[in-house]
Amino acid sequence: MKQKIENILSEILPRAFTRVVERRHVLGPGTYLAITIAANEKEINGVSSQLAGRVDLKLEGLDLEVAYRGSSVFRKPRLEDPREKYLAFGVERIPFRRPKPNEAAVLRAVERFAIRYRETLELIISNGEVPNDYDYQSAVAKI
Repeated sequence: MKQKIENILSEILPRAFTRVVERRHVLGPGTYLAITIAANEKEINGVSSQLAGRVDLKLEGLDLEVAYRGSSVFRKPRLEDPREKYLAFGVERIPFRRPKPNEAAVLRAVERFAIRYRETLELIISNGEVPNDYDYQSAVAKI
């Protein structure tokens, strides 16, 4: 399963930073897959694991339960919107629907999430809303 997810992510986001790691539960038995997608490997302000455009998914072992952890990407605020007038960052949410617990459905859900992630970054770039010091262009660049 890990290899299949890595293949999907590398096909849709060939230049983005993706990581699929199998981890053990701290308190209970079993393992899970931690799936991280970010625009690139550059740490923000030198802080470990603070990556531009980082989103996370967690896939529980045998029951294939997907936990949706991080769901948004930062952008510059839209100052004409009164709700964002005084914000440092605006947020674009990436939709995710929890799949049925079978392998094919989980793989399709991860693929749809990666496509929506890419589309969200492309929208932010085309609107000129990329925050300073964030490099979203490298994630969506063609090979």
